[in-house]
Amino acid sequence: MDINYLIQLLGNRLNGLTLAKDQAFSSGDLERINTIDAEILEVKNTISKLNLVASIEQTAAATPFTEAQVVQNGIEASFNPTVITDATKCLLEYDITPYATDPMHELKIQNILEKMGLMDSPDKVDFYIKKTSPDSPLDGLMVWNASTQYLVDVRLMLALMELDSRFGTLGLATSTFNPGNVGNDGVNTKTYDSWNDGVLAVAMWLNTHRKNNLTNTDTIDVIPAPQQEPVQIIEPVNVEVPKDTNPIVEAAPDEQKEIIPEIVPDIAPTPPETTISEPNTEVLVGE
Repeated sequence: MDINYLIQLLGNRLNGLTLAKDQAFSSGDLERINTIDAEILEVKNTISKLNLVASIEQTAAATPFTEAQVVQNGIEASFNPTVITDATKCLLEYDITPYATDPMHELKIQNILEKMGLMDSPDKVDFYIKKTSPDSPLDGLMVWNASTQYLVDVRLMLALMELDSRFGTLGLATSTFNPGNVGNDGVNTKTYDSWNDGVLAVAMWLNTHRKNNLTNTDTIDVIPAPQQEPVQIIEPVNVEVPKDTNPIVEAAPDEQKEIIPEIVPDIAPTPPETTISEPNTEVLVGE
């Protein structure tokens, strides 16, 4: 029987148990709650084991090793410390441990990175995808643009999608447009509207799982700081005043003006003209 189908059935069982637990809470049946909790734990453990088996099968299908050899290599690698090289130093920037339930997931990603080579252009990314999975619906420009938009390592994006779905050609990815299986936890299945959206989901996940807790400001809503309008500096203008013009200088409003009374010289009034009659010298002789 298909392992993915079994995982789906167990997921439905888990949902039913969760609903039954809510009903037990409503009725106050403590014994029933404890029984359901034990069953939920058992179902989750079974799902984790099936995911591990599915991961082993997927790895065996993508490599020249058999399933037994994959298990043996994983056991041997667990006793050896992870050695970070220039090809795998991107793992120091991101925490990919919660990406998958497979305990060997990070080691598998490391092995892919060591064999990948430099990816510094969309053409190289496209060549690598087509060489690894000729039938892949993904292309180099799609992956390159997503890594540029979220400022994440394009090689690590490629490694995640190669391991999880062989670039969209294996597993659930073929019908969910989800080449990185982002959001798939064995119970829930995430479907995207296009391959481009699925690739963007991988870049977004890496962007939010940096070890330094930094995120790209282009991927979140950031309100830019208000920009002040530039101050316009007006150059002083020299105005030439004609020499025969007396400029009037107004005093500042807060300055007291001293009013000097105008001195007018005293001028004696001109006396009115007086007509002096001369005495009558004529002698009158009586008749």
